[in-house]
Amino acid sequence: VQLLLSHGADAGAEDDEGETPLIVAMRCESSEAELTSTVNHLLATQKADVDHKNGYGRTALMLACYYGHHEVAKALLLAGADLDAVDEGGETARSLVTRFSGEPEQFERVFEVRESLGKRVGTLSSRNGCPME
Repeated sequence: VQLLLSHGADAGAEDDEGETPLIVAMRCESSEAELTSTVNHLLATQKADVDHKNGYGRTALMLACYYGHHEVAKALLLAGADLDAVDEGGETARSLVTRFSGEPEQFERVFEVRESLGKRVGTLSSRNGCPME
């Protein structure tokens, strides 16, 4: 994904299933640190839509939860991802964690951080990507 973007690919482009580079990145077999870096790049410099839904109604956050990427989920939530979005099958990020994650307690801590930040979440500084006060 990073290679394509570095050669001018559009972060908002969709494939035939409605998937953007942010959603496709969730399926990449990269380390958690590399994937988190890619996600932060897509959100900060490419202005990727954090709540874009693919053809099945799934967001990047839902897929991060499905694939067990708790640090990526944290980055998406800090960027303002909708924790309560529902896909076509009635699943949410929380329900996907419950059904598919081997570490639901990791995600619950991430969800608690998101909820404790309240309205500050999603308001990012353009200079350093940190939530603004």
